[in-house]
Amino acid sequence: MRIAMIGAKRIPSNAGGVEKTVEMQAVYLKQLGYEITVYNRGHVQSSKKEYRGIHLVDISIPKGSAGVPVYSFLATVHALLHHADVIVYHASGPCNMIRLTHFFRKPCVGIIHGYDSQREKWGRFASWYLKAGEKTALCMADRCFVLSQNMQGYAEKTYGRRPDLLYNGIDMPVQTDDDTALNTWHLSKEEYLLTAVRIVPEKGLHTLIQAFRACTTAKKLVIAGGADPRCTGYYQELRKLAGSDARIIFAGHQPAEKLSTLYDNCYLFVLPSMLEGMSNALLEAMAHGCCVLVSDIAENAEVINGHGMSFHVQNREDLQAKLQKLLDEPETVKQYRTGTKEYVTGKYRWQETAAVLDRCFKEITHEE
Repeated sequence: MRIAMIGAKRIPSNAGGVEKTVEMQAVYLKQLGYEITVYNRGHVQSSKKEYRGIHLVDISIPKGSAGVPVYSFLATVHALLHHADVIVYHASGPCNMIRLTHFFRKPCVGIIHGYDSQREKWGRFASWYLKAGEKTALCMADRCFVLSQNMQGYAEKTYGRRPDLLYNGIDMPVQTDDDTALNTWHLSKEEYLLTAVRIVPEKGLHTLIQAFRACTTAKKLVIAGGADPRCTGYYQELRKLAGSDARIIFAGHQPAEKLSTLYDNCYLFVLPSMLEGMSNALLEAMAHGCCVLVSDIAENAEVINGHGMSFHVQNREDLQAKLQKLLDEPETVKQYRTGTKEYVTGKYRWQETAAVLDRCFKEITHEE
């Protein structure tokens, strides 16, 4: 069966949660015998046409707000012309093209990774377009999936349709002896806190920086993640909040190997986000056995399920108090690490994600 996947910026990549999810779903579906085509998007064509047996098709897009609509339309037309049996749309924006797929009576699946229309970085048109994509996926797709129970409840209340759950997965991390990432910023094992997110307002980094600066500690705070081009003003705001505090390190986007080293050696992983679908970074941190401190939004609470500590979202004072407690109590940190790796790698598995999609594809195409 031929499956087309539309929505990722590019695979292979760890630039964001959508990219990681598309890559791993494609890899595990390929192992089940599917023929997978992933549509990459960008301003420059790549010579790479295949990755781990997955076909890659580059779609060149214009810069600006028209980029995602143009990419989604061209990718859909290509998938239809090349007789894909099922088209899978990842994220809210691309899901608008489900209307075109529906018109040609092609089976399609919508996977909403988060309610992107709620993100602060978008302007009025983009927010409207993303909202329209959410509605289209929930009302017109043959099957629609979301990543958390909270997202399920919101969809049912807002659109009158309860989508199915499709959790992200995690592979057992491979230990690495490469200390390049540590040496670059003069880091020592368990002498730094880590957060790994895209630098956008809804990730709550401003709250984290303010809370950390008020803590009494010699440990450092490493912020691993690239600045979104649409949020350069926010990035500059964070640099001002950090001021001259030498403990705060903006490490930028890190490749998977270096990020793995940072997870392995951190004292504490912090996720202060205000909005999530299901954080791949949180899953990865827990799979590395990190003690985690997260905002108490439902999507984070569902993942940690007691295997970590939480603070009231956007509450700087509560975050500072929880940070200071964990900084002062290494035994508490050690307790939260116990069993975390086994829990998360046992519950969130890409094999199970692929199995859910396998059943879905067979049902909507009426194959045995």
